[in-house]
Amino acid sequence: MTSRITTRRGWLGGLLAVLLGTMAWPAMGDEPASKPAKAVLTGLIEDQAGEPLAEARVRVGIPAIDMRFIDEKPNLHLFEAVTDAKGRYRLELDVLAEPARVSIDVLKPGYQRSSGTPMGGGDFRRVEMAPGREAEASFKLTPAAYYRGVVVDEAGKPLPPLRFRAYIRFAGGGTGWVEGTTTAADGTFEIFNYEEPRQPADEDADKGSISISHPDYVDVSIEDLFQTKGAERTALRVVMPRGCQITGTVVNLVGRPVPGVVVVCQRKGGEGRKGALTDEHGRFAIKGVTKGTNQVSVRSLPLKQKADLTVDFNEDRDLPIRLQLMPPFDEPERYDVLGMQVGDLTPQIRKACDLRFDQGVLILDPGADSKRLGIGELKVGDHFWMVGLHRVRSTREFVDRILAEAAEQDGERVSIRVVYAMSRPEFDANNTQYLDLSREDLRELEEVRRKAFGDGAGEK
Repeated sequence: MTSRITTRRGWLGGLLAVLLGTMAWPAMGDEPASKPAKAVLTGLIEDQAGEPLAEARVRVGIPAIDMRFIDEKPNLHLFEAVTDAKGRYRLELDVLAEPARVSIDVLKPGYQRSSGTPMGGGDFRRVEMAPGREAEASFKLTPAAYYRGVVVDEAGKPLPPLRFRAYIRFAGGGTGWVEGTTTAADGTFEIFNYEEPRQPADEDADKGSISISHPDYVDVSIEDLFQTKGAERTALRVVMPRGCQITGTVVNLVGRPVPGVVVVCQRKGGEGRKGALTDEHGRFAIKGVTKGTNQVSVRSLPLKQKADLTVDFNEDRDLPIRLQLMPPFDEPERYDVLGMQVGDLTPQIRKACDLRFDQGVLILDPGADSKRLGIGELKVGDHFWMVGLHRVRSTREFVDRILAEAAEQDGERVSIRVVYAMSRPEFDANNTQYLDLSREDLRELEEVRRKAFGDGAGEK
């Protein structure tokens, strides 16, 4: 049996690096003067018939997380062991100063990852490991198709690391997320989670598709992975085109540079989306732009100005952008909620700013410390539209629903599901997160409801 220790760095979480020396583990407390006793994890990896699986990779993550999404976790430390001919593994850790819960994923070509698919889930095993103690975790893996390949640039040079998303497009309609991963240091990738195709390869069959993205290259996709057979499955080669680079300066109506706004460039329909944030001088640079006709857009809610351009790109070029006034809209009343300033989103504001929803709670100022809420870094223009499983159409409904959800929970802190629409240089998306609120936060919300909306609760 062998074991390896790896770590993730930056947003490129899928890149595994072997640790060659002593390293600090900030997530696990201060480094002790001497190494603690080893924490040990052992187990058996088998197939569904109970046959042992040799050379399966048992991956352990600290702190414990959902292992389906490790490529999105920059501060995760990974440890890895490989099973022997009898399917057994043993992982010894001397970096834990105190007990800690760890998460586990098992990878073996020809079998689905034990953590399962993002759309369906799997075995979310979490085990407590402690210095001087031995824990056990055994798994049975489900057979699956296995794909492997390499991603290169137009000169044939491997491109690490790149984000991968593998999907299945169902014959009857709809799409499911099968796996998320990143390329390794040599540009290679592996996909474990597809079931073997059960229909003939025709227009009415399910299709496996992969989307590959990198900020410096044109996005690429493989639209029908299931058509590959035999050795083709483990010899995939993906070439990422450079495309075009556009640079420029965004200025306002009177010609002054506009810092901190998102410039988006994409094909009609949203394909090939790339974006960048302007710097303090209003400058921006976007790489990996698809050649041909693109839509370039900029929005500044505080200035009530925007720009929409249709531009043909066939080579690198400079593109000056001057904002124009948005259609007029009434400024919403401002409310102080959880350290933010928010207002009611209206159809008038949505139309003027090209937002996703015409009702909800619009962030006018995220405040100095929105990260403390545990739902990511919020920006002006983000807008909440769901709390729990309930649609919210106003600030009053937002506050009422948070308090109603919190009333069903005990403890000093509560966790409240929220969904908000967001626009970032990399993507436009709905973001589902969980507010991490203290009882003091809830008392402040009660005060907001009393002062701003009267003593009675709104519609729930």
